[in-house]
Amino acid sequence: MGSKEDPHLSNSEIGRYSRQMILPELGVQGQVKLKKGSVLIVGMGGLGCPASMFLAASGVGRLGLLDYDAVELSNLHRQVLHNESTIGLPKSQSAKAFISNLNSNVELDLFQEPFTCTNALDIVRRYDVVLDCTDNAATRYLLNDACIFAKRPLVSGSALRFEGQITTYNCQGGPCYRCLFPVPPPPEFVTNCSDGGVIGAVPGIIGTLQALETIKLLSDIGPSYVGKMLIFDGLQGTFTDVKIRSKQSSCAVCGDNPTITTLMDDYPTFCGSSFDDKDRHIKILKQLDRITPTEYETIAKSKTIPHVLIDVREPQELEICAIPDVSMNVPYSQMYSDKSMDTLKRFLKERSRLARVVQGSDSLHVYVVCRRGNDSQRAVRLLQEKFADLNLVIKDIEGGLHAWARDVDKSFPFSNKLHEFRIMFHLKLPALLPQKNVRSLKLFTPQLSRQIPERLKHIPNADDPPFFEMVEFFFHRACIVGEKRWMSTLNMGPKATEKDRESRSRGILRLLEPCAHLLEFSFPLKRDSGEFEIIQAYRAQHSHHRTPTKGGIRYSLDVNTDEVKALSALMTFKCSCVDVPFGGAKAGVKINPKEYSIDELEKITRRFALELSKKGFIGPGIDVPAPDMGTGEREMSWIADSYAKTLGYKDINSHACVTGKPINQGGIHGRTSATGRGVYHGIQNFINNPDYAQMVGLTPGLKGKTLIVQGFGNVGFHSARYLDRVGVKLIGVIEWDGAIANPQGINPVQLDEYKKLHGTILGFPGAKKFEGDLMLEPCDILIPAATEKSITKSNAVNIKAKIIGEAANGPVTPAADKILQDKKILVIPDLFLNAGGVTVSYFEWLKNLNHVSYGRLTFKYDYESNIHLLKSVEESLNRRFGTHADVLQKGPIQIQFSDASARRLGGASEKDIVHSGLEYTMERSAKNIMKVASEFNLGMDIRTAAYVHSVDKIYATVATAGHS
Repeated sequence: MGSKEDPHLSNSEIGRYSRQMILPELGVQGQVKLKKGSVLIVGMGGLGCPASMFLAASGVGRLGLLDYDAVELSNLHRQVLHNESTIGLPKSQSAKAFISNLNSNVELDLFQEPFTCTNALDIVRRYDVVLDCTDNAATRYLLNDACIFAKRPLVSGSALRFEGQITTYNCQGGPCYRCLFPVPPPPEFVTNCSDGGVIGAVPGIIGTLQALETIKLLSDIGPSYVGKMLIFDGLQGTFTDVKIRSKQSSCAVCGDNPTITTLMDDYPTFCGSSFDDKDRHIKILKQLDRITPTEYETIAKSKTIPHVLIDVREPQELEICAIPDVSMNVPYSQMYSDKSMDTLKRFLKERSRLARVVQGSDSLHVYVVCRRGNDSQRAVRLLQEKFADLNLVIKDIEGGLHAWARDVDKSFPFSNKLHEFRIMFHLKLPALLPQKNVRSLKLFTPQLSRQIPERLKHIPNADDPPFFEMVEFFFHRACIVGEKRWMSTLNMGPKATEKDRESRSRGILRLLEPCAHLLEFSFPLKRDSGEFEIIQAYRAQHSHHRTPTKGGIRYSLDVNTDEVKALSALMTFKCSCVDVPFGGAKAGVKINPKEYSIDELEKITRRFALELSKKGFIGPGIDVPAPDMGTGEREMSWIADSYAKTLGYKDINSHACVTGKPINQGGIHGRTSATGRGVYHGIQNFINNPDYAQMVGLTPGLKGKTLIVQGFGNVGFHSARYLDRVGVKLIGVIEWDGAIANPQGINPVQLDEYKKLHGTILGFPGAKKFEGDLMLEPCDILIPAATEKSITKSNAVNIKAKIIGEAANGPVTPAADKILQDKKILVIPDLFLNAGGVTVSYFEWLKNLNHVSYGRLTFKYDYESNIHLLKSVEESLNRRFGTHADVLQKGPIQIQFSDASARRLGGASEKDIVHSGLEYTMERSAKNIMKVASEFNLGMDIRTAAYVHSVDKIYATVATAGHS
């Protein structure tokens, strides 16, 4: 099978391959295996060219080049081994000339005959690995079966438009092609690059990956794509791994009881298409429903038969060339739109009426043309079905524009720049037909031209973008993905045009961009020393689509207008993401709370509450603040008391003006740890999902995973505490004054106690001080729980975590987010992950409005009901077994309660209800986000999926309630 050459490496070969031989994964032995190896490449086109080039360059000993096609001018944009001087030569000969000049050590076998069932098995058996670089179904099934019978791995690639994919079949117990596709699709649903087009670089990338996979197979490094498929999206610049179906025991070729044991006699009949990739023609219409290009030319010139000529190619194809008399462009891809078909039907009815009035014809002839006569047949069949009630004669032009160029116009194609993104018609009627009857018709187009605003286009590459612009960018990116679907849900009545719907949709989304209200004020503070100081404060309300608005109050020197606007916007989307019916808000006071006494902090907080009250920025149904960085239960209690004694003195619900209060002031059990607990549940939902765990190379489940936390405040501590309980190992903690690490694990509870006692984590006996940037160290989970923009494009490239859980607000910039996705690092975004706090704040707000704690009215009843039920069970057991010897000897049967059962006898406590409600909220939201990611094919871009999920609900609310 391998090369006939001497397996030892010459000095020249060592010099040639030294740069790859120094890699420990390959080495000398790996290079020798490449030299001894042999590869069959079937198809010397866009995939086969780069694959063969890199295989030859890497030193594979023998290559088989199989292709019986000739080089054409249209090949050269992607088939890089060929050039203008080789046009007309067999592709295998052209490729041999290039490869021989590249590496004369490689032995080359040429196969210029068709690859069929009579020679396939004999050819495949001569090689160690086979590459499928074709784009037709018949050859794919033949190659698959031959590789199964010859026991050869098959590295399969494909490329179309901006997308490509690669997988390896029949290798290491993995599936074969038939395991995934037991039956070929109908030929009319198969598109190759000749039909659909392809960007030349895409097959270059996939072919190169095929070469790399083959090199790893031959050198025993091991394949990467067995049991999974790599999908490349060139338009978005993303690579996605997708788990594929495992080997099927029922497979007709490789299963436990195969029904196909030799190569089939006729693969083209089985697939409904030929082995020839170049001109694939389908035939789904009767000859009665078709006319030749010559017949159509006669009809067009006679001007006696009223007709419409419909070109069903895409508009960009129409710009390249078109028949001069084309009447209408209706892309086949739009013919499944009800809106398009309704408009087209009205148009054809009008043309039929004109044909009757002007020419006295009882029927209108409709002729359909495409490039090669495939889509036109599909379109005719669809139009005949949809418009059966109209008196139309609908036919396709056989062979399409290719046949037109061959039989009618030898100079075709020609450039036609007059055809734009619109649909025109030109009906063949006598000159007496008034010119006003010729008009333009615009069909429904579901595409939207929304783009990132010009002022935000720098954000994806900015190292330190403004926080509010970061949130705006993420919002607009979600709108690009979701607006088409949202617009389709608008209920505007039958008279609304598509322009009306788009205008309404844009209006709704524009309402969500700016901050609705921004309050900035200052007030004096007389300090304990007698000195006066001016305190600057802010409150932003982003959206009033739901009221009250909700958001925390932070005390920090970093507070500014941009930050509170950004955080209020983020809170809008956060509340929607977890189904909390609040608008978003945020407040900040520009102080360092560590520099003020308790009395001074109380003065600041109460004055701040008073200013909010005077401006109408606080109240149970208006705006409900909560704790944030630098604030806690104490400050919330002061605010509640100040409001109750001033503006809210008549309001029985006054204590609902703020959440995060102490329990004795109307607070709720579980609020302090809520954000951290939500972080734990959010990460748990994603890492327990096998698909997402596989994407980042982890096994499902949290047990045994390693964790680094940046910021060991309230959120960081509780996140680590809950994760520690389920077996996650905290190996490092980063704080403002330093970092500590212990590969054996750090006890978060002990560390928290040490920090409270000493004011720092440094010196903690259970870990050592870490010199350097701990955030860049390897770990399974990294939780940034400090401030925004801690991960930027400058350090994202060095992040080695598998999962990043955004416990802080905005810790990852858009530029860093893109880098992390490219590195296959799963980022669980802030608007979902740290929403535990606002979720439990919602529970507290409801408790305050109800004026009763959860469970209080049912504790006694639940307890007595449970005791009664258990006593009934005891009595039933004693009646049934009361005469048994053991029972008579030991006495009546008694049910003994375990400690856990005894604690639950009285029903759920407030804490139980809060924890249960939070867990359910995070689980439901995670599933909805995953569903959106799947629907829109977003892969690991969970942030965009979360924003789409969030904006979807806000959009529906505004659309229903109106714009005012």
